[in-house]
Amino acid sequence: MTITTTSLLDQIRAGARAAEADHRLPYTAVRALQKSGFTALRVPVEHGGAGLDFATFVEELVELARADSNLPQLLRGHIGFVELVLASPDGPWRRRWLDDLGAGTLVGNARHPGERALAEVLIAGLDHESGQEYAAVARSRGLGTTRLLTRHLLRPSSLPVVRVLALTVGELLAGALITETIFGRAGIGSLVESAVTTQDLPVLQAVVSLAAVVFVVVNLVADLVYPLLDPRVRAPRTLSRKESSRDLSKGLSRGLSKGLSRGLSEV
Repeated sequence: MTITTTSLLDQIRAGARAAEADHRLPYTAVRALQKSGFTALRVPVEHGGAGLDFATFVEELVELARADSNLPQLLRGHIGFVELVLASPDGPWRRRWLDDLGAGTLVGNARHPGERALAEVLIAGLDHESGQEYAAVARSRGLGTTRLLTRHLLRPSSLPVVRVLALTVGELLAGALITETIFGRAGIGSLVESAVTTQDLPVLQAVVSLAAVVFVVVNLVADLVYPLLDPRVRAPRTLSRKESSRDLSKGLSRGLSKGLSRGLSEV
């Protein structure tokens, strides 16, 4: 591997066996990956990461899965959020999150339960929106902080939170097998485990199809919620043929009336 050392992989591999035996979640391995810089492999070098391309990063994930197959699943939300930030247009919000991710910040289920990922995403969004021109105009008109926050800043700042929540649904579906196996709970995860053991292909196909449909529908709902939270996301409204002809006739009549009035005044 180019980034993750063999000693760290051996440590993770040994810890995975102990964690399975003791029914412990692999937060120690996640912290080791975080300290080694694995969680910032896709972050550009100027923001503190390694700047790997996606193909090389997938190779790193494959090597990590060979050491402990649970860890790539646990990091799915974090990886998805990193790609979301990288695909976002350049701006204060993107630069701030790249700096935080390069410094080792985790997002999603890979974080310790006591850490508040969604709150940090929302706070970063509020900081970004509070520096926009419309917020400065609202303050100059005497709008109070509470009213500015609730009426103008909160809704557009919720866009990254909605996206993280949509990605978390995929994490929950993917982690059901691991969680239910560790804690002995009955559910979709145990159903998949039983279907794999008995090689029940119809059940496996049904579960995979259901999970795919749920994930797609949830992300579609998230995309549809975007324009409701921030009107700037809405596509520009196109005029109908009737409205276009009406506007054209109004423009022509206005131009003719101006031309006639100017001609009469010259006479």
